[in-house]
Amino acid sequence: MNAVARRKVALVFLLLFLMVLLLSPWASAPMLSPDAEDVRQSGELTSDLYADMPGQDDLPSRQVDLQVAAALAPAEFEALRRQSEKQSYLFRDIRVSFVRIDPAAAFSAYVNASRVGLAADVMLMDNEWVKAFAVSGYLAPADSAFAGDALSEQFDAISSPLRWNGYIWGVPRDYDPYVLVWHKDALHAWTGNEQAEPPREWAEWQALAAVDRTQEPPMYWLAISASDPFALLYWMQTATGEPAEAFREDGDAWRDTAAGQALALLDSERSDIAFGSDPEEVASLLLSGRTAAAIMPYSQARELIDGRANNGHALTVDLSAWKQPYVWPRGRSFTISSRAAEDDAARRWIGAMTGEAVQRDNLLEDGKLPVYRSLYRDIGDRGIADAVLANDTGAFPRAPLPDFGPYLPERVAELRSLWERFAAGTLNAQAWLEQPDASSTEAELDR
Repeated sequence: MNAVARRKVALVFLLLFLMVLLLSPWASAPMLSPDAEDVRQSGELTSDLYADMPGQDDLPSRQVDLQVAAALAPAEFEALRRQSEKQSYLFRDIRVSFVRIDPAAAFSAYVNASRVGLAADVMLMDNEWVKAFAVSGYLAPADSAFAGDALSEQFDAISSPLRWNGYIWGVPRDYDPYVLVWHKDALHAWTGNEQAEPPREWAEWQALAAVDRTQEPPMYWLAISASDPFALLYWMQTATGEPAEAFREDGDAWRDTAAGQALALLDSERSDIAFGSDPEEVASLLLSGRTAAAIMPYSQARELIDGRANNGHALTVDLSAWKQPYVWPRGRSFTISSRAAEDDAARRWIGAMTGEAVQRDNLLEDGKLPVYRSLYRDIGDRGIADAVLANDTGAFPRAPLPDFGPYLPERVAELRSLWERFAAGTLNAQAWLEQPDASSTEAELDR
């Protein structure tokens, strides 16, 4: 073979060698089946098919079940379910089932279920209960359920009852503090003075209560819930201008104090006070003009003043007590059971259900206040927004509540029992103040 022919043969072999060298890395590459290609193009990609490929960590690898127990009235419970369905795109791998708990029996129901290891994975409960459950070992820390800046957005009055032992044991959903609402026409009718203004000092409250009006149907100077002690505490603080310290350990919280004087006034003028059996009765009395003032949750006051049931009455809200440090927020938080099988799923669900969009929905649909500071810049009720944004760090809701430890639920229950008996007329102010120290009673969690 001549030299030219040998060079041609060598060139052919060189080209073949280069082709094999370049193409050989693809010999072991995975081949998508036609079905898999169709799935990818349709957007129904499964995690099993591409589990080992990068960028697929956010796809659900398996479905997990999560049970949520909520101490809510039926309408609020159904709203929570709808809200979860609306947010479900954020937790596609979680199947959520709901259990409604009667709010009146919720504390005992949660305690009993936790004791026997049958508590729901997530429990929506009053903030005042959280520390007691955490100390008893019934809860798992919830710190990681706060997404982004959610933790720094919380008000201290709402988050402080959730902190213990360096952890946060609940994620706030909403809060609904009491407010004082005046019916100006009823105030004028009660005082007989068309120029009368709501009292601002304790002496003015005493004068208002002392007015003698006998008429049918009866008229009142105050309407207040007969079952919620936080309504009593709020009125005391509004009328006296001083915090009503109801849970001090010395058991002498109201004796020789402004709160004790306020209780004595309620006792002496009880015939002209409407002790409402429920919030609806209090609202009805206010709207009918049969009471000059009413203590009610903000959400209820918002509904009335927004005009949905106002009928044109001149209703005004007094938030003067919000300048004090310890107004009870009446907040509710999601907690995670220490027995939860899928605690990570619980944290992700809670994070989705306490985000900004949900906070706005709670305000618009139910009138429950958002727990994020930044949302008050755009809130429609400027009276509430201005009160929250203008208050300094020593006032509600920026000031933390006192730490009453794990016995707070028991003390609230004791105060509720006293208040119900007082409202029913079976306990007077003197007998109340002579009651033994509630803190000496063993907490229900320890029984």
